[in-house]
Amino acid sequence: FCKSRDSARIAVATAGEGPPLVRVNNWFTHLELDWDNPVWRHWSEALVERRMLVRYDPRGSGLSDRDVTDFSLDALVSDLEAVVDALKLRRFPLIGLCQGGAIAAAYAARHPERVSRLMLYDSYLHGAFVGEVPEQLTRQARAFSQMIELGWGSKVGAFRELFANLLMPEAAVPQLKWISELQRRSASPATACNLWNAFNTFDIRAEAPKVIAPTLVFHVRGDAMVPFEAGRRLAAEIPNARFLPLEGKNHILRADEPAWQTFKKELNDLLGPDEQTDDSA
Repeated sequence: FCKSRDSARIAVATAGEGPPLVRVNNWFTHLELDWDNPVWRHWSEALVERRMLVRYDPRGSGLSDRDVTDFSLDALVSDLEAVVDALKLRRFPLIGLCQGGAIAAAYAARHPERVSRLMLYDSYLHGAFVGEVPEQLTRQARAFSQMIELGWGSKVGAFRELFANLLMPEAAVPQLKWISELQRRSASPATACNLWNAFNTFDIRAEAPKVIAPTLVFHVRGDAMVPFEAGRRLAAEIPNARFLPLEGKNHILRADEPAWQTFKKELNDLLGPDEQTDDSA
């Protein structure tokens, strides 16, 4: 564990050997469950293959402090600052998934000397509650907030089916069941709702142009959770970023999708120089 600037305890774990790769996690995670589930296991195995993977649970969820009230972008960036400082990482690549992509990009803008490479997956410049967002998307996000508060963690019912279908419309039955279980064990309904609302207030439009690290922006073309156009706009605002569309419909790529092999190859190609010269110490 390490402590963020407001004394919130953040749970941290590392796996593998070699130069570090820091993963800025997405909405709901649980460090103890990442390796044992059919949704994220292949991701963890791929990210740890050639390197030391650094993972942490966001405040309010998993093994991190649950009794917190500040879920702002600044607070979540400070958690990342605490993690890398506790591990004494001087320079390292970052991978941010979904909401974690906005946190990773903000950190890279604020600490350009620390970030060697930046990878953003199915992420965005700003949430549905800020900026020029179509009214339909804003109303949809607010409706989803109410559904989360009422249905988060339920093992049956309309919410679980809706959420799973948005997240992984082509998921197998074991994956659908695990999404529900991870909801129940990762965060309370109130915290999940607070996080969702906070994610939709993120706005890194002023910070994205300040990112200087080589950046690769992945986005699944048929993603129903974060629109494809949001990924294109994000890539366009980061200087010299490369945008790589991934064919598919799942917000979380399955191991048997062709796009998963593309993602792994491009990720490893980008990280190659860091793995040959470890400058993290």
